[in-house]
Amino acid sequence: MNSAPVSRVCTLPVSRAYLLLFSIFFAFHARADLRWDSTRVELHPSMSDREVKGDFAFINTGNQPVTIDSVEPGCGCTTVALAKPTYQPGERGHVEAIFHIGERTGVQAKPIRVSIHGVKEPVILSLITYIPELLRVEPRDVFWRAGDAPVPRFIKLTASPEARLAELHVLSTNPKFKATLQTIHKGSDYLLVISPVDTSSEATTTLFIEAMAGPGILKKFQAFANIAPN
Repeated sequence: MNSAPVSRVCTLPVSRAYLLLFSIFFAFHARADLRWDSTRVELHPSMSDREVKGDFAFINTGNQPVTIDSVEPGCGCTTVALAKPTYQPGERGHVEAIFHIGERTGVQAKPIRVSIHGVKEPVILSLITYIPELLRVEPRDVFWRAGDAPVPRFIKLTASPEARLAELHVLSTNPKFKATLQTIHKGSDYLLVISPVDTSSEATTTLFIEAMAGPGILKKFQAFANIAPN
């Protein structure tokens, strides 16, 4: 006669069971979080600034160390720096971003990608720089149709009131177009006159405009002239 199967229950010692439960609880509640003061920084450089610096401050609000794997600017005009990669619970840090202005004008929005170890999605920081407009160029593009009369076209150049414009130069890259400057109000208002030698065939030129405003403040602008197909 066969005996009934005996069921066996595997039990852990109380101390080991407690340790396992504690480990599960700790793993569930342990967090590694960075809280940013702001992920958007706005900068307002002066006319003479060549670069500006912004800081993105953060704090580790979790109860585990946080490691930043990489900080990558989205543009070669921006450099970034981080003091160290790992931050302990409660520790503060910051990403320093330097924007190199160069010949840029107007609003410049540059992203910075921060990759955190163990976190799938990166943090995107936004560096917004409002660069004063030294010279307004309107319009930036003039054109003729092939066969049109070679009459002049005009581009208005207006300096910002605080620019103190000292010099203005224009160069055409194509001898088929002549570019001359007319002064309306010295230091503030000019008229760029573009005249094609003829309009018998398609042609294009880039007009390089150099504006000097005070010692060492040189900005370059571009405008365009085209003879388009009829």
